[in-house]
Amino acid sequence: MSNDTLNHILNGRSIVIDLEMTGLPLEDGHRVVSVGLVELINGVEIGQQVEYFTKPERPNTEIAAKMHGLSDEFLAEQPLFSEQLEAMLEFIGDAPLIHHCHYGQDGHSTDEVFFEMELKRAGTAPIAHERWLNTKKWAQVLDADKNSLNNMLERFDISTEGRDSETGHGALVDAVLSAQVFMPIAKAYEEKTGDMHKEPPHNPNF
Repeated sequence: MSNDTLNHILNGRSIVIDLEMTGLPLEDGHRVVSVGLVELINGVEIGQQVEYFTKPERPNTEIAAKMHGLSDEFLAEQPLFSEQLEAMLEFIGDAPLIHHCHYGQDGHSTDEVFFEMELKRAGTAPIAHERWLNTKKWAQVLDADKNSLNNMLERFDISTEGRDSETGHGALVDAVLSAQVFMPIAKAYEEKTGDMHKEPPHNPNF
């Protein structure tokens, strides 16, 4: 994330994104099954919301199916990711992408690498890494152990309604919740570090 990206988020339109997959890791051939996109204005105002369900052309793992609640039968009836990509990219436009997700040694998150994999499969150019802002990196500064999305929602007293661990939670639900908790995390990070633009230490946990 660059300072330009953060300034754009705080003073313009950004997109909060969340993905659900058939499982992990990417190297095992897993695919995206849903993409949730939420418009965020000036970092605080939630605008349009959209969710795309995609046919992954492979079955879910048992763990993934329980997490997102999307059956293989339902997904088999959905359009391919590539068939919906134009609409996704039109919605995103030139906006920065905000998400809350585990990331690896190179700083790229799970959601980012899966989204870029689907873009590559569709023959579409990647979205620059500098356009992605991962609030997980800020959250780790606030709490080294409890920095998941649920942890942050609880920390800032934001309802987790719709994020049911028993029936699963979709990409749009998590994108909306990530949008709601964005500014509380940002302000807490700024209070702790003295500068919201300060690059958090690299501490990969995935």
